[in-house]
Amino acid sequence: MASDHEFLFRDADGAATIYNAETLRKTVVMPNTTFRQMNVHQYSISPDRKYILLSIDYKKHSFLAKYRIFNISNEHVVPLLHDDSNAMLQFAQWGRGGSQLVSSLHFKLLQ
Repeated sequence: MASDHEFLFRDADGAATIYNAETLRKTVVMPNTTFRQMNVHQYSISPDRKYILLSIDYKKHSFLAKYRIFNISNEHVVPLLHDDSNAMLQFAQWGRGGSQLVSSLHFKLLQ
């Protein structure tokens, strides 16, 4: 998260929500229906708060998963790798700023 007084969590309804501890304000950034439809294993928000990275179809004991990107403004979901939506990646994570991503496919880093 961009500040030390905010955190991302799933609320009582199952939606991804940002909570601001200073203002006590909650902001829903992704509805619970996306979690259920995609069977999300893990999720994280981009530093610019425009996207949420979703880990789906997680394979136990292997670190392999498919990744999708949820656009907060229009609620569209797209594969992380447009040319291979079924690619199983070892790793994907947001960079330090904006909506940069780093990922690993077949033990090769992709940026």
